[in-house]
Amino acid sequence: MLLYLSGVFATLVVLATQSGAVAQSISLQQQRHLRDEAPSDWPSLRFHFKVKRDSMDIYGHTGFSLIANPVVSGDDTSVLYDVFAKFKEGTSVYNYTRVDGVAYVQTTETTSGTSTTQCLPPDMNDFPPINAIISSLSEARPASKANSSIKCNGSMFKVVVNALNFILCASGNGFKMYGHDMDITVSYREDRVNIVAPKSDGDCEAEEVSSSVSLIGRALLTGTKVPKEELRNLEAELSIWSDDDDDDDASCSLLSIEANLFVSL
Repeated sequence: MLLYLSGVFATLVVLATQSGAVAQSISLQQQRHLRDEAPSDWPSLRFHFKVKRDSMDIYGHTGFSLIANPVVSGDDTSVLYDVFAKFKEGTSVYNYTRVDGVAYVQTTETTSGTSTTQCLPPDMNDFPPINAIISSLSEARPASKANSSIKCNGSMFKVVVNALNFILCASGNGFKMYGHDMDITVSYREDRVNIVAPKSDGDCEAEEVSSSVSLIGRALLTGTKVPKEELRNLEAELSIWSDDDDDDDASCSLLSIEANLFVSL
């Protein structure tokens, strides 16, 4: 049985598919080669989703996790993540895998031991679009803590994932994204899970390509520090925004941003 979600996840997937065509692409052969030589300073990520509406559950789960491995270009300027997650509902186990931009779901019936695997085209893939979230981090912009109800001891950013707004709080061991319909907690993993494409019953086509990574995106994805020049740019943007919002408390000094931004893993 395939999963059909309504609401936010469906919107995210459709918009992610539309925007994928303009992302920077590297060949599948390059991706496979790079996967075997993944930079040590690009950790695997654990995404934990907490959805706030029962209609957005995945196989009956409103809280679930996915593991993502980075496939990084040789110059560290673009990345595409392979993804894996396992769900259980009743006597069925569902393995969701995305490798080289191709999405698969493997269904195993525990009572009979039978298993089937199929590709998921965009109009049937309602799983969280991890690579769309990854791409949005490169466009993260500083946010003021002054009038926020979110308690954040690190640095706070505004992130837009295909028209859906999130507030992101970054710390040394990962970051958390707060949204109206879901919260997403992302943590850096010390180990790397081996994610392999399953054998499929049919031919599968890639839906996603790699996306370019900004300095702020790389910092969020790796837990490393942002160069001072980029921090100055962020400070300037925050100052402009605070002027536009007529909020004197929204200003944030370069030193305070730098003090809170990420420690090396």
